[in-house]
Amino acid sequence: MIAAQYSTDYQEPPLVYHSPAAFMALYSGRMADLLTRPHARAFIGLGGACSWVAHRWAGDTIFDDFMSGPSAQTTTYFRGANDATFSKCVGIHWDQVSAQEIDLLFGYLPHLDPAQNRWLYPPPHILESCCDHWAGEWTSQLDSIFRFITDKALLNPPEIEPKTRSQWKKFLRNYNRGPLAAENRMTSEHAEEVLAKLKQARLRPTWNLLPLATIYVPEQSDD
Repeated sequence: MIAAQYSTDYQEPPLVYHSPAAFMALYSGRMADLLTRPHARAFIGLGGACSWVAHRWAGDTIFDDFMSGPSAQTTTYFRGANDATFSKCVGIHWDQVSAQEIDLLFGYLPHLDPAQNRWLYPPPHILESCCDHWAGEWTSQLDSIFRFITDKALLNPPEIEPKTRSQWKKFLRNYNRGPLAAENRMTSEHAEEVLAKLKQARLRPTWNLLPLATIYVPEQSDD
């Protein structure tokens, strides 16, 4: 069965919706299957909401798997991703989850009308455009939002169900205003300021693909 998941024609069966309780039963079962796949550890490496949802439904063992190195997807079946197309290819391979698996993680319900597509959790692209608390770093407020969604979904009967993009936008607006509003909202001007300071300090703007031994991190002494 593992080998079949790594075939080029493998398709993820879509979720279906009949009622909140039936959907949560189906979603819970599909998550139990998804997060026991060898390469599911790659969700942790994606960070943000992907890492949070995967950890919530898989438990701490998924972190242990991630830290233990590549899975059978990479070591046995030679799937996943690699740096073959990079300008400085060094032969690196790593685990990768598919777009369909990411959709499943967020409880995606497709619809013929894209405006009616729904998700149990707001996926990264909705957080990016609709949530002031998301600026590339997971925060305590984001943790609170996703805990609230999970707690409501696990009630019997569930008190929350998959929402469209516009419904998630309305939901997240409650956290963008009033006492729950973000104290500091990241803007493109902030990012440009950070990059300028890195350049001024002669530090690299990214550590991507750098050998660990070459990364310089200026630190202040405790003295």
